[in-house]
Amino acid sequence: MGHTFEEIVMNQDKDVLIQFYAPWCGFCKSFAPKYTQVAEKVSASKHLTIAKMDAVSNDIPNSDIHVSGYPELYFRRAGEKKFAHVQIEREVRTLVKYLKQQSRHPVKTMFE
Repeated sequence: MGHTFEEIVMNQDKDVLIQFYAPWCGFCKSFAPKYTQVAEKVSASKHLTIAKMDAVSNDIPNSDIHVSGYPELYFRRAGEKKFAHVQIEREVRTLVKYLKQQSRHPVKTMFE
């Protein structure tokens, strides 16, 4: 993802939730199914990107993002350049609620 960060994550038309992870991280491995469920649940939202990036193998080309542990979540609203550090409970329901509240574009969910 390092080489496509600008194209995918900085697309100003989309709200973005991005997870920074380490392949060896046990917390990341246990969080992975929940993050996948979040992505599936909001997949009908055309103006929302759910991304993840190996922060060990890639440089993070944004000064707003400071990864001090794994997994680390950041959110950026469409039309804005700054990222916000997401420090909430890492459960599917909580993350989907956060996306609905924080996104510039309406978030459509499936399976409700």
